[in-house]
Amino acid sequence: MIIQVPKILEAEQMAIHMSNNESDSQLTWVQTRNMPLTHKVISETLRMASIISFTFIEVVADVEYKGYLILKGQKNPPKPNTFIPFGSGVHAYPGNELAKLEMLVMIHQLFTKFRRCFVTQRSYENGI
Repeated sequence: MIIQVPKILEAEQMAIHMSNNESDSQLTWVQTRNMPLTHKVISETLRMASIISFTFIEVVADVEYKGYLILKGQKNPPKPNTFIPFGSGVHAYPGNELAKLEMLVMIHQLFTKFRRCFVTQRSYENGI
C-alpha cells in the first residue's frame, strides 16, 4: 500500500511534522494516536506478512473484481479483517503494542526525514 499510494501516507505524516513546527521534536502520545492511516498500514502489513500464520491461500491467476485487479500469487486470507498478528493476543505477547508503536515511529521518521523515489524498471550493464 505504501508503494502504491505514498502521497496519502506522506500527507498524514507531514501534517504531524508541521504540527511540531517542522522541528525535530519527538512525537507525543497524542500525535501517535492521531495517525489513522499509518495504523491501518501497520495492521495490513501484519495481516499480510504475519510470521505466525503458516497457511496462506494464494490467487492462482490474475482476476479483476469490481474494478480491482488481484494479481496471481497474492495472498488471499480466508477471513479478511480478522487476524491475530502476534499469536494468541495481548496476553501471549505483551510487547505487541510496543512493537506497533515502534513501527509507527519508524514510518513517521522515514516519511518526514527522507526523500523517496520509486524505481519501476532499470536496465543494468555489465551487472551494475
